[in-house]
Amino acid sequence: SDRALDLKPAIKAFYDAYPQYHISKRGWALLSKARDVLGPFANATMEMSASKRVTVSKTYFTLFDLQDHLSAKQRELKDKKWASLCKGIKNASEKLRDYLTKCADSEIYVWASSAYLHCLLISRTNCTQFLIHATNSSYSKPMQKTT
Repeated sequence: SDRALDLKPAIKAFYDAYPQYHISKRGWALLSKARDVLGPFANATMEMSASKRVTVSKTYFTLFDLQDHLSAKQRELKDKKWASLCKGIKNASEKLRDYLTKCADSEIYVWASSAYLHCLLISRTNCTQFLIHATNSSYSKPMQKTT
């Protein structure tokens, strides 16, 4: 949607030539609102797709931030003219809630999130190095069953 909004003058010229494909002002407004809703998802995708950094520690916080963003957008778009967009936001919010529940139920996500939070709030050290060291330590390995 960013590209469509950036290219609005060129698209308008196309619509002037081919009026049967015209997008109404309401359509452009809806596209703009959809971009506002989806922007943080694009950023989260780029952040979580990093290949040179540990990202599992950020999963819970990223999902929580996206959930919070969707809740704010739902409150902002209460007007009936945005009903279809709000329905999509509601569905996405429910899916995120499912993911958050799965993360909260997983020991690795809870541990990694706790370690990341520790880095951010207490130590202010290089979190990536801390997490790499912690995952290689004996504390992160499953305990051997003794007989």
